[in-house]
Amino acid sequence: MIKKLRKKFVLIATFSVILVLGTIISVINILNYSRVNDYSDRVLNILVKNGGEFPPIFSVSPNEGSGISPETPFETRYFTVVINSDEQIVTINTDRIAGISQETAQNYVLLLRKSGSTNGMYNDFKYATVSTEQGTMYIFLDCSKDLFMFRNFLYLSILISLGALFVIFILVFFFSKVILKPVEESYLRQKSFITNASHDIKTPLTIISAQADVIELESGASEWTGEIKLQIGRLSALTDKLVFLSKMEEDKFKLKFEQFNLSDAVKEMVQAYNVVAVKQGFIFSEEIAENINYLGNEDMIKQAIALILDNAIKYTNANGNIFVSLKYMVKGSELTFYNTTNEIQQGKCNEIFDRFYRTDSSRNSSTGGNGIGLSVVKAIVLAHKGQISAYSDDGKSLKITIIL
Repeated sequence: MIKKLRKKFVLIATFSVILVLGTIISVINILNYSRVNDYSDRVLNILVKNGGEFPPIFSVSPNEGSGISPETPFETRYFTVVINSDEQIVTINTDRIAGISQETAQNYVLLLRKSGSTNGMYNDFKYATVSTEQGTMYIFLDCSKDLFMFRNFLYLSILISLGALFVIFILVFFFSKVILKPVEESYLRQKSFITNASHDIKTPLTIISAQADVIELESGASEWTGEIKLQIGRLSALTDKLVFLSKMEEDKFKLKFEQFNLSDAVKEMVQAYNVVAVKQGFIFSEEIAENINYLGNEDMIKQAIALILDNAIKYTNANGNIFVSLKYMVKGSELTFYNTTNEIQQGKCNEIFDRFYRTDSSRNSSTGGNGIGLSVVKAIVLAHKGQISAYSDDGKSLKITIIL
């Protein structure tokens, strides 16, 4: 149990760091790209307004924002191409860029004309169009320098984040043992208490049971001796279940799995409890698919089925219904238990699998339950890597579903 708890702690802590770190890196890089994009838009807008050239006397107006300086005309690399309505190239100006030939500039424009695009991004160039007397002018602004810096920062931030994540994972992994040490000690004390208490309780219970037998031999059976034996039986069953749960939670505990006929196992348990249910006036029905085989521990599965049926019989309302079904599905064998009841929480009811949980807050024991049986069922199902859930559609019935 402690190993599983430690794994969960490490996974949750690591996932939390990934989430926070990923969010921070994403926000920083998104803002960085937005800055690059905004700057290129503003520079390109100046070129569009001035017909593909910077004005002779360049100054930054307030509405053009920060980031654009008087040095911008000397730092900016761009080229222009004018094409007329007959798709003929009129002029090509590559004086302000060294890395683009006139032929390449012409090919860029012809490709964009075919696509019908008038603005956007192409090969690290942001482009826009403006109408002139000669035709349509395409203005291409070189953004490669800014994009290169952006990509370098992006790759570097990802690399640093991965390194930081690795270091954090190692630290969390090693320190998790220290953090969970008090929990481990508490769990071991609890486990030791349950084991020792079960042995200490069984000894006086055996003596009380023997003394009750002696009283019955001397004075005859009575309702008092009968009640004593009943309560002894309940307390013995409770201690056995607690010890069983404690063993199931041990990391070294392993069940022996064998192939068996799940359909026959369910039928066997259903037939045993069918008689009890009918005697108490319940309507008991079943729908069990044939020849469903399963790799697991047959005795444990039967015990889980018995505990659920026992719980259903205890809490089904007068003249109520109990229904059991088994069917094969793609996700596995689905075992369903349904019973009507007087009142239960509507919606998900998975808390019924918690130890000592009782639907009645008064802890009334008239049903004979102690709130531990379904906890044992859950432990058995989880030991088989299965899933278990409880749900109430109307607050007057309960459906327990097991996927094996």
